[in-house]
Amino acid sequence: MPDAHYAWSYSSINQFITCPKLYEASRVTKTLPYTETDVIKYGKDLHSAAELYISQNTPLPKPFEFIKTHLDMLNNIKGKKFCELKLGLAIRDGRFVACDFFAADVYFRGVADLVIIDGERAFVVDYKTGKNAEYADDKQLGLLAAAIFARFPSVKKVKGMLLFVIAKQIVKTEYNNEQKYDIFVKLSEDLMR
Repeated sequence: MPDAHYAWSYSSINQFITCPKLYEASRVTKTLPYTETDVIKYGKDLHSAAELYISQNTPLPKPFEFIKTHLDMLNNIKGKKFCELKLGLAIRDGRFVACDFFAADVYFRGVADLVIIDGERAFVVDYKTGKNAEYADDKQLGLLAAAIFARFPSVKKVKGMLLFVIAKQIVKTEYNNEQKYDIFVKLSEDLMR
């Protein structure tokens, strides 16, 4: 079991794997300030529009009407919907347990764009604005699925989806209760580093 002395997220571990120096400059020494680019702002605006459409039936702004078909498909899935769900995992007594996103002992934090809970099954969706899914990384879905299993103990299966809204491509994954924490084993070497 890894040391749980600090909190991390998919984006932080992904940044570390991609470029340890960039990770250090932006997250440890903070010598590289955060800059919101046009691409980041577009993604945030799209996520916000999708959240309001699903949770409050707010019409999509013109620039994002092209995702309506995808969102309608998701809206038609039976179950309770949670938009921008903040999930936390802590390690207590050697076990992963659900915890508050800002708990003092939170180990992993993740925000799911959309979670749908329907009894023993769940869906987790992450909207992507990339131009293609060729190099899609589904580790984020595995981490979110682990947090969903902890937060919703009745869930036995999680279907994950990276929804590339611009590329009109979908990357699907599936996780069951028996493999719920396997992702942490896969990431253990990078987490220790």
